[in-house]
Amino acid sequence: MSWIWKLPGVLGRKDDDLQDCLRIEWCKARARKARWSEEVQLLREEMRRVEIFFEWEGNQWLQRVCACSFETEAEHEGWTAYARQQATLCSSLVASFKELWKSWSKGPVLEG
Repeated sequence: MSWIWKLPGVLGRKDDDLQDCLRIEWCKARARKARWSEEVQLLREEMRRVEIFFEWEGNQWLQRVCACSFETEAEHEGWTAYARQQATLCSSLVASFKELWKSWSKGPVLEG
């Protein structure tokens, strides 16, 4: 139980309205903190999923070339070059996001 529920009054006074207001504000602040803690957890999960998606997408580009059959060697080379470019782009995005998020993604979150 929090200290706010145990105190008899501010500065020894018995002002019930003031005490009720303080307790209400304390409850509101606690609820806001809980919502923000949940937002941080959701954001971390979204960051994790973005990384996983771009890793998967990069692999998909490389597999698409292997799954296709081409009529000419030039067509095959063109598709292969494009797929590798897209896979490299996805890998670059993953590396960029990891660098941007590395200091934040493991930081503390106040538990409520």
